Formats: sequence, C-alpha cells, structure tokens
Amino acid sequence: MRWYWLLPFLFATSRTLSLLAHNSGQAQFADALPALLFLISATALAYPVLSWIMRAGDKAALVLSAFWLVCFSYDHFVQFAAVRPRIILLIYLVVISGPAVLLYRTRADLTKLCAVVFIFGLVQFATPLARVAIYSVSQRGAKTVVTFPDEPDLARTDLASDSRPDIYYIILDRYADAGTLRERYGYDNATFLAYLEKRKFFVAGDSRANYICTSQSLASSLNLAYINFLTDAMGTRSNNWLPLFEMMKDYRVWRFLKEEGYEFVHFGPRWAPTTTNPHADKNFYYHRFSEFTTMLWETTMFYPIMHRFGLLDLRREKWERVTRQFEWLSEIPERSDRPVFVFAHFLVPHNPYVFNTDGSFVNGATANERGRDANYLNQLTYVNTLVRELVDKLLDPDSSGTSPIIIIQGDEGTYPLRTTPIDFDWRTATSEEVSQKVRILNAIHAPLAYDSLYDGLTPVNTFRIIFNTYFGTRLARLPDRSYSYRDVEHLYDFFDVTEQINAVRH
Repeated sequence: MRWYWLLPFLFATSRTLSLLAHNSGQAQFADALPALLFLISATALAYPVLSWIMRAGDKAALVLSAFWLVCFSYDHFVQFAAVRPRIILLIYLVVISGPAVLLYRTRADLTKLCAVVFIFGLVQFATPLARVAIYSVSQRGAKTVVTFPDEPDLARTDLASDSRPDIYYIILDRYADAGTLRERYGYDNATFLAYLEKRKFFVAGDSRANYICTSQSLASSLNLAYINFLTDAMGTRSNNWLPLFEMMKDYRVWRFLKEEGYEFVHFGPRWAPTTTNPHADKNFYYHRFSEFTTMLWETTMFYPIMHRFGLLDLRREKWERVTRQFEWLSEIPERSDRPVFVFAHFLVPHNPYVFNTDGSFVNGATANERGRDANYLNQLTYVNTLVRELVDKLLDPDSSGTSPIIIIQGDEGTYPLRTTPIDFDWRTATSEEVSQKVRILNAIHAPLAYDSLYDGLTPVNTFRIIFNTYFGTRLARLPDRSYSYRDVEHLYDFFDVTEQINAVRH
C-alpha cells in the first residue's frame, strides 16, 4: 500500500482541528476526540470499499479527500448562497460525483496529482494542529491557578445525618431582577415574587451578580470567594476560559458537603462547562451530541439532513431538556436515602427562546417574528410556572421530614443590546447597561438563616451564610462587590463596577 492512503485522513480530521484551534481557551483536545475518532473510523471503513469500487487506491484516496473537503465547506457555502438546503445538497452531489466519474474512467498516472493534494492536505492538517500545540504550551499550568490564596475555614461538624437538609442550588441563566424587568421590559414580576415570599423564601431585592458572565459568576459563588487573584495568575491579556471551567467542576461547595455525607447530584444544560460534572454521584443531562460535536456537524453537508430528522434540532432539544430536567429535579427527594446537594444550571430564560407562556414549543420562524424582548418575557413567564411547580413539590411536607434549602439565583442579568457583540469593551458601558447586566433574581428558602439574609446579598456570600447557619462554620461575610472584565481578550482584567450599579436606582 502506497502513501496516498493518508490523503483522506488529512482532510477528514483537519476541520475538527481547525474548530479546536478557533476555540482555544474554551475547548480542550478531549472535546474534539470523539469527533476525531468517528471521522478516522469512517474514513478507514470507506477507503477500502471505495478502492474496490474505483479499482485503484490512488483514485479512491482522491475521491474520498474531495468528499471530505466538500463536506466540510457547507457552512462557508450557505453564507453566500441564499438557496434551500435541498438545492445545496444537489449541487454538492454534482460537485462530488462529476470528478469521481472522471477519475474512475481515467488511465493517467495520478502520482503527481496525489502529491499536490497531499501537500495541500498536510497544510490544512498541520496549521491548526500547530496552533493548538502552541496555545497549549503557552497556557501550560493554567489549571493549577485555581488554588485560592486564602482558604476559608470549612471545619467539619458533628450534626446527625438525618438533620441535614437537602440543598438545591438552582441557576436560572440571565434571570433579571424585578427592577430591570419593570423598567427595561415593562414586565411586573410581583406575583411570582409574592408567591416565593409566601413559600417562605427571602427575596433579596437589591441583589447583584459578583461578575458579569456565567463562568466567572459561578466560579465565584461555588467557591465562596472572589476570583480576582486570577489576574496575577493568568495575566490581563489572557483569553483562556479553562481555569474558570475547572473551577465550576471542582469547587468548594460540593467538597465540603461531600465530607458532610451529602450525595452530589448535577443537572446540566448543553453548555459544555456545566453539562456534566465528573465529581457528581449522579448526572442528569439530556443531549444527543456534545456542544463541540454539534458545532462541527453544523459545518457539514450532513447538517440539513440531520436537522430534518431532529438529530440537530437544538431548539426542540432544549425544549425537551428543560421540561424533562425540571420533572427529574422534582423527583430527587424520592430518589435518595441520604441528604443531597443538587446543582442545577438551566439555560432559561437565556436564549434560544423555545417556550411560549403556556410551555408549548416555539419554532425559530415564530421567535424571529416576535423579537428578543417578547421572546425573553414569554420564556421567563413559563420558567416562573416551572419553578412554582417545583417548589410546591420540594416543599411538600410529605416529601421530606426536614425542610430543604432552596437557592434560586440568576448568574447574570440580560445583555443590553449594545453590549452583545463578542468583542464589546465593558469599560465603555454606561451605568444603566452595567446595572442591567448584573442585577439578578436571588431568592433563598433557608428558614434558619432568615436573620442573616439581606437585600444586598450577592452570590459570593450565599454559601458562607448557609454553612455558618446550618453547619457551624465561621466564615466571614465578604464585601458585596461586582466586577466586570474588559473584553473577551482580557478575561482577567477586572475592574469594580459596584458604584456604577449603585448609581442606578430602581
């Protein structure tokens, strides 16, 4: 067998490596590995079959290389061709089958052509691979920076296991506070908040996230600490999200509660950093493909086919996932015979907007006609319904002898329209824009801790208060501050925005 058998493997894997290189700092090689293994296996199976059909290995290598090259050009093609997917697939069939027929019939020596294609394929393969390697070397040791400079005293207690309440930490992504909903969206959320208060929740009326984006916010709240020390560890010019992702998986809250005899249960969305947690005793998730694999398939000509049969209908999948996970969440008290700590991250009312106010599914065309604000409010309204049903079940006196602790928080507020570009510089944001982005829903059902809760409570102090009250720790309350980063190329260039937020009064 001659060297040309390598050709299709170069073209089969190069786009995956390119996607990995483009997402350096957010994706790791492990995220790309399933796709790489699938593509390598598919090529290894297809090559001998095609060699038998074409009656020559070099012809099969060229045809298969052309197939992968064309296959992964779908996303580029649709950007410039405003035609239906069926027409695009027909064009692709002609583009691939035409040269295949010519190669099948030719008797010419294809050695030089294979050499040229090999050089082209090698460049396509090696360039992103080199970028991934260089970035990995430059960020070597990034995971080690998650060690906090000041470890709090999380002393163990002697509480009996049957007196420990179940703890539910529920994150509703981009759930804004009442003031933002009223003034920015013209929506009165008083009925829902009154329901929570009736169910003995403390609703912090002046709560703010400690950071303006999910990764930083959760890395902080789950570790009971501010993360500004990462500036020294990572530098102000870093765009590497991976330390934050690591801090959302291996964090202080679950470690402490695990030592206290708790079962750790994790509910995650399709967003890779919180889809699953390797440290959890149980993971409840619902998706067909990982986030990285989905992004890869969306670049291929298989995408319209898979979407047609529901395999890549991410809107429908999100609708099903949120619905099912809320059902599973309500069943937790019946599933465990020991106290549980549940972390549940829901990408609602966060877009994409897939819920009507009655919970029915919204297709993409309808959502586009309604506009962002209407979609957000519709989804938020139904989320309120889901939360009410969940709370009623969790607080059912017949479901547990001990009243659970339930924390319902937004991790960030909604994006002001001007700040949505990915390269937006937050130093230029107005006080109103920062306030909208940071003010959040924060409701806590923890009866023994009511005297310690207050309107300006921020997430960084949530578990400090809970642990002090229920487990006898002696954690100091931290100042309630909010921080922004400069932009996505300067993730750890933090600056304090607390006074900007305070200047905006609801």
